Amino acid sequence: MRRSPTLSDVALEAGVSAATVSRALARRRSGVPLRSDGAKRAVEAADRLGYRLNTVASALRTRSSRLLGVIVPDLTDVAVSQMYGGFEARAAELGYQTCVANSTDDPRVRASRVETFRAHGVDGIVFADAHLGEHYFSELAADDFPYLLMSRPLPGEISVTCDDAESGRLAARHLAEQGHTDVVVLAGPSHAGNVVARSRGFADAAEGLLESCTLVGSGFDLADAKRALAEYLERSPRPPTAVFATIDMFAFAAVSVLAERGLRIGEEIGVIAVNDSNIAANLPVPLTSVRHELGGMGSKAAEMLTGMIERGPGGERPASIALSPELVVRRSTAFRPGT
Repeated sequence: MRRSPTLSDVALEAGVSAATVSRALARRRSGVPLRSDGAKRAVEAADRLGYRLNTVASALRTRSSRLLGVIVPDLTDVAVSQMYGGFEARAAELGYQTCVANSTDDPRVRASRVETFRAHGVDGIVFADAHLGEHYFSELAADDFPYLLMSRPLPGEISVTCDDAESGRLAARHLAEQGHTDVVVLAGPSHAGNVVARSRGFADAAEGLLESCTLVGSGFDLADAKRALAEYLERSPRPPTAVFATIDMFAFAAVSVLAERGLRIGEEIGVIAVNDSNIAANLPVPLTSVRHELGGMGSKAAEMLTGMIERGPGGERPASIALSPELVVRRSTAFRPGT
């Protein structure tokens, strides 16, 4: 039986070191362009010889799988998908592969996903589904296992987020400048630190600027958000002048509910959201939104996590990062009450 070629065979064939072969193949797997002649010769030699990386043996030898896990509450959410896309792309540039799992925003499901990831030897995990008040992550910290939080911060944990409180403040000031007086806030669930901070930021800035600011809670599910807003409108003697949605998905729910009641977005009522996901600008009435660099958040999370991995146990802990939001004004808030 013909012997399978080894890394050393490829190095000899290409006239380079085994380390050069290893780096070149890792860059190709990650889709990163090869620049040096030696790296190109290494890849060509590997193809000629039919070399295939034994990932299990490599992980045993280096004690690193170069595999990162990402746990998200719902990958079908467009904002979550954009964050993961940024994470995956940057991880690839850094020579890491990624795998993603949905937790359905359930800590028990998440615990199961973590067990699976660790059984498969991931080098670190990013969590986008943290719940306020939980202490789950202390177990990972006790193991010196590299991890960080993305999008949803927790006190005392390393995280990559956008400034959520400032996002709420930007939205409140914009609506006040447009002459709005009565605003409903689709606040989402109380366990998610990002939307809680956006709601608080909005409420703080609204004090003295708006006549009323009513928070309406719901789950993250689109149908749940629609139901919560519809029930509020049925109880209210008159509709608000605007709706602030703490995520774009809630704005989509608001647009649907308001249209069913014959209210024209941007003409008879305003709608503003947070995230500015890639759907926001393409709605029939383009959505005003406080932009979060979703892909940038994912990219920064990849850089921070791989840095933690490469520094090793006991290495310096990075500081949490909160990116700056930006207000993007479109037609959904063109309506000015009283004009």
